[in-house]
Amino acid sequence: MCFSASVSFAAGLALITCGIAALKYAQERRLQMIAAIPLLFGLQQCAEGMVWLSFLDPRFAFVRSAAVYIFIMK
Repeated sequence: MCFSASVSFAAGLALITCGIAALKYAQERRLQMIAAIPLLFGLQQCAEGMVWLSFLDPRFAFVRSAAVYIFIMK
């Protein structure tokens, strides 16, 4: 998204919610793998929010490297 930490967290929460709902309704293994895609993108968006926070607030600098690696693994 690249707007702000709050937008990244909001998008991440929405995507995680959609991913959990999709996984609930997916019956077959093949469909569960596809249904997990929004969940994975939601986690990636939350990692982006942590990257934003780590650059804006020195208290979150300790999570920067982990958040960057999670963010770029999308």
